[in-house]
Amino acid sequence: KNQNNMRTKALLLSAALCAAVVPSAIAQVYSVNAVGFINLPEIPAGNFAIIANQLDNGAGNMLSDVLSDVPGGTRVYAFDVDAQDYIIATYDDYDGAWLPADQAALIDLSPGKGVFLLAGSQPVNITLVGDVPQNVLTVGFPNDGVNFNLISSKVPQRGDLVADLKYTPTSGDRIYRFDPAAQDYTIIKTYDDYDGAWLPVGGPDDMTIEVGEGFWIKAAAASSGEWTRDFDINDPNS
Repeated sequence: KNQNNMRTKALLLSAALCAAVVPSAIAQVYSVNAVGFINLPEIPAGNFAIIANQLDNGAGNMLSDVLSDVPGGTRVYAFDVDAQDYIIATYDDYDGAWLPADQAALIDLSPGKGVFLLAGSQPVNITLVGDVPQNVLTVGFPNDGVNFNLISSKVPQRGDLVADLKYTPTSGDRIYRFDPAAQDYTIIKTYDDYDGAWLPVGGPDDMTIEVGEGFWIKAAAASSGEWTRDFDINDPNS
């Protein structure tokens, strides 16, 4: 038990580990006009993943709205940016509810937010359904150079964080990506405006964010604290 607790804390609370390779395809998205669904990759029993809901389900996008049918023992860790700590809820299939209820009620899975999901004794398969967010979309986060936030693109689009997803980096911004296959942080990058690149230099897909993927950001003090883009489903590269 102690070893399991230590493993959980190491995975969740340490956002500075080593570097390797990220999986090639984390999800598939299908859409007709502005309505679609996302099949997230299966999360094996006992494994973590950082997931993101990038569709507006119209019901409020809180935890119980988005993840209402998962195996018992599935656990979600949402990050409270103000407290710099986790809000934790576990799905109880006997009650058919996320518990404790007061904590579950605080977990917001609106587009733009990422959460850790830990599969219990059974693998977890998730399909997200809703409207594709469009028009001017903004993700906010601390810009003090100290605090972390767990975020995602608001748009279910695979692409380079800067070139395709239109994030404007500031020198010193740091990104941490979690590899579900390795169960580790395998891509940690810091933006250097002198080189105009994310360092250390790695593979061509290091900064390619997948559909349904959440990641950590620790923004530099000079950052605007916002990730804003104007998205049109009919012109996704705008």
